[in-house]
Amino acid sequence: MSNAFRTAGSGPGVARWLTLLLVLLLSAAGVKAADDAIVGVLYPEVRPPYDRIFAEITQGIVAGVSSRGGRVKTYVLPAGVDPKMIASELEHDGVRTLIVLGNRGLELIHALPKGRRVIIGAVNATPDTNGKVTAGISLSPDPKVLFKYLTRIDPKVKRVFVVYNPGKYGWLIDRARKAARRYRLKLEAALATNLQEAANEYRSIVDRAGASDAIWVLPDRSVFDTQAILPLLLEKAWDRRFAVFSANPGQVSKGALFALYPDNEGMGRRLAELALDTQGHGRKAGVELLRDVMTAVNTRTARRLGLRFSGGQRREFDLVFPTP
Repeated sequence: MSNAFRTAGSGPGVARWLTLLLVLLLSAAGVKAADDAIVGVLYPEVRPPYDRIFAEITQGIVAGVSSRGGRVKTYVLPAGVDPKMIASELEHDGVRTLIVLGNRGLELIHALPKGRRVIIGAVNATPDTNGKVTAGISLSPDPKVLFKYLTRIDPKVKRVFVVYNPGKYGWLIDRARKAARRYRLKLEAALATNLQEAANEYRSIVDRAGASDAIWVLPDRSVFDTQAILPLLLEKAWDRRFAVFSANPGQVSKGALFALYPDNEGMGRRLAELALDTQGHGRKAGVELLRDVMTAVNTRTARRLGLRFSGGQRREFDLVFPTP
C-alpha cells in the first residue's frame, strides 16, 4: 500500500518538505509510462470501524482486477492533502484508470488533470457528474431491486409513499416510477425542499396509510430527520400496520421492516468490471445504481404486520433484528 498521501501528525513545514522530496524523486527516477494493467484505488483515511467498509470494497476490486490479469495499487487519502501530490504520484506510477471511493475523493477529482479514467464508488452520486467521471456506482439502491425485495418480503403492499427533494433525488424518483409499474405498485411521491415541508407531507401520509401501503425513506437530511420524523413513522406504522423501508440498517434496528445496504465486496467486483471494461474504448459507462445489496430485516415488525418467513427466506437475510 502506498503511503505517499499519509500526512497525519505532520505540520505545514513537513508537508512542504514531503512535496519537495516527491518532486526530486520523480525527477531522478523519471515518470513511468502509463500502464493499463494497473488500476489505482483511492480512498479516504478514516477511523475504525468505518475503515472496514473501504477495506471490503478494495478486497472486491482486487479480486475482480486480478481475475482478469490486472494489478491494483492503493492510495490512502488523509484530510487536507494537496491534490497536486495525488496527481504527481498517479503520474509516477503510470495509473490511467483510477477508482475513487468516498465523497472526499469525489471532491478532489475535479482538481486532477484530464486524460485519466475515473470510476467512482461508495458515494451518493447522481448520473450528472459534469464530465469528470467515466463510470461509477451510486450508494442509492436501484428502485427495481428495492421494489423486488419489498414485494417478496411484504406481498400485500400495493402502494408506496416517498417524500423527496426534487433537486437531489428527482432523477431517482423518475427511475422509481418505471420500477413501480414493473412490480404493479402505485408510487405516490411528495415533493419537499426542507424539513418543515417534509414533516407536513409525512403527517399527511401516515394519516392515509394502511396495511397495503409502505413508506420508502430516502437518505436525504434535507427532508428527513432521524430524531424527529423516524419515531413518528415507526409509531404510526406499528399502530396502522404499514411497512417502512430504507437503505439504512440502523432504522431497521429501531423498527423499520427492512433495508437494503451495500454488499461491499460485491460492489468492489462491479467497480473492477467497470474500470476494466472502459479501458481502451474511450467511452463513458455512466453512474449506475447499486445492485449488489445485503438485507436487514426486523422480524418483530414483520410479525406485527402479519408476515411469516420461510426457513429459506430467513437464510437469505444478512442482518436480523432484534438480535438474540
